[in-house]
Amino acid sequence: MAVKSTCKKEKCPFFQQYGKECPFLVETWWESSTGDRDLIEDCAPVRSLLMQQEYYNRSIALQQSHEQARNEQAKTNERLDQTIKETQAFMLEASSRLLEIKDAQKSQTLLEEM
Repeated sequence: MAVKSTCKKEKCPFFQQYGKECPFLVETWWESSTGDRDLIEDCAPVRSLLMQQEYYNRSIALQQSHEQARNEQAKTNERLDQTIKETQAFMLEASSRLLEIKDAQKSQTLLEEM
């Protein structure tokens, strides 16, 4: 994307009064990827507002990305909690069955000994 000048010489009362000595005029050279060099004449307040808007938009996008990642992590945590609870319930049931089997075997052994 080419950088464009933000100084509107014909509409700006400061530029019309001061010309190239305008206190808000900032001239910079920009070099494109093709090697072309352009002189950009910026009005400092306008360029500052454009940059603030760009940073604001980026921060909003970053916040949305963080919220999406947080929501996905919450879903993963819920699934993990559910898996842990199901595993604990299964292990508790399996150990109680094992105890029942052992008790039945002991009872069977005692009955056989009698």
